[in-house]
Amino acid sequence: MNHPSTPLQAEGLSRRVYPFIGLAIVGLVSLHGFAAVTTSLALGGAMALGVALVFIPLAEIDTPARNGVITAVPVIGGFVLALHPLWADGTIYGVLSSVVITVLGGALVLLPWERIPRYLHAISPIGGLAVAFALEVQFGLSILRSFPFVLLPLIFLALYYTTVEFAVGAVLAVADLILVTFVNPTSGDPAAAVLEALLLVAFGILIRRVVAQLQQNRQAAIKAEAEKSVLLSDLSLRNQDLQELTRLKSEFLATMSHEIRTPLSGVIGMTGLLMDTRLTSEQKEYVETIRVSGDALLEIINDILDFSRIESGGVRLETVEFSPRYVVEEAVELFAEAAVNKGIELVLDEGADVPDVVIGDPGRLRQVLINVIGNAVKFTDSGEVVVRAKRNESKGPGIAIHFEVVDTGEGLTEEEAGRVFAVYSQLDSSTTRRHGGTGLGLAIARMLAELMGGEIGVESAKGKGSRFWFTALFREAPASSQRPKSNAPLGGTTVAIIDDNRTNRTILERYVASWGMRGRSFESGHEALREMRRAAGSEDPFEVAIVDLMMPEMDGAAVA
Repeated sequence: MNHPSTPLQAEGLSRRVYPFIGLAIVGLVSLHGFAAVTTSLALGGAMALGVALVFIPLAEIDTPARNGVITAVPVIGGFVLALHPLWADGTIYGVLSSVVITVLGGALVLLPWERIPRYLHAISPIGGLAVAFALEVQFGLSILRSFPFVLLPLIFLALYYTTVEFAVGAVLAVADLILVTFVNPTSGDPAAAVLEALLLVAFGILIRRVVAQLQQNRQAAIKAEAEKSVLLSDLSLRNQDLQELTRLKSEFLATMSHEIRTPLSGVIGMTGLLMDTRLTSEQKEYVETIRVSGDALLEIINDILDFSRIESGGVRLETVEFSPRYVVEEAVELFAEAAVNKGIELVLDEGADVPDVVIGDPGRLRQVLINVIGNAVKFTDSGEVVVRAKRNESKGPGIAIHFEVVDTGEGLTEEEAGRVFAVYSQLDSSTTRRHGGTGLGLAIARMLAELMGGEIGVESAKGKGSRFWFTALFREAPASSQRPKSNAPLGGTTVAIIDDNRTNRTILERYVASWGMRGRSFESGHEALREMRRAAGSEDPFEVAIVDLMMPEMDGAAVA
């Protein structure tokens, strides 16, 4: 059992005692000097056995006491060889001392430690006393030379036994050193011996406290690791429960959305048929209100259905060949009427590096574009909405395309920009009252952009408009699928670009230049007509005019 005030565990003492025995044998041998060890087979063999015993705990072998005398053979042999100078002269005292020391060393391995009361272990420094006493009487060695034989058992007590047992051992160790000094007065000053003994005990106390603190830290680390494992296991279970709840919620929303959408489609369809019948102006107004409300409700349900399917992992991207240019143009065209009705400019700027054909999911790309463009048109009351597409450098295989929608709308604060892509996020209640919606549109756009291997973001300032952008990754289409580009029929054609919007003029200038045409821009219809009439009488007249329909003073129809 591991005693609470014991720095190290007591199990396996028969194995742990080997290093101390080995050090004792090495200490006995080293007393005779290097020359004696190298010239004596007995001392050399004892030194080898002592070193081997020191390293036994590092070996992957079991050395329990129940293996009997076999485990004590190297210990007994080591002591017999190390004490060779003590018993070789044949004196009774030398032989008796050698036998006692050898028996004590062998007993350390042979004794069943778990059956011996722990307090008896505390008298182990008696072995040190016997060794030191024999050396002092036989050879008259200094007290410092007998130090190791008291230090070893004291360290052993400090590491493996309780505070009381260590205290008993420390007292015996001090008595050991003092007794040797008084028995052999020539060995040293008694006062110095007492000081050395106290230093020895202090050293043992230091070892005990350091090892105890290390062991305490180790136990605390083990406990913390166990608690962390329990916590991680609990978090894993909770995460699984949360995932299951999310899946069930998404399935429920998907089912309910589908069940609601089916009868709603019938309402919207019948409303359209009713509009084609003979109705009074008041009845048409009522039916139109029903149709608009039905369309809005259907849009909300579609958002919920899409979100639940994406969240539950039910959306799989298609891999078909399509034109990203056409998808962008189609998405912009859907909002052209809404932009005209609000009196804002809706501009498309596609880079020449955008491929004609790629492999991916055109439906999901269109859905992201519609959400982002629709959001910009919805929140812009004046100015313009510019939709741009260009090719990005891809870090891996595939084609990365960067899309952005820049508007001159209300703009966002830093805090609003941070949560605009969150689920069910609407900036405030006034947003819902003025514009409606579920707050899922941009959240769906974020999820789809990530599903297509890209990302989405926004840069905005309150009152200065916003710039929403996202990227998507597509596979490259075979070369045979790419449409050849030929601008030969347009080369050299002179074009008049007439638009009061500077952004539109810049974009159109870039387009006509890429087609090999020569373009000139005019801000107003009056200025354009004046220049066109002047050029008509020259050798380089304008052959084509691109005119904005809605301009101040003179619109496109008047110019035509």
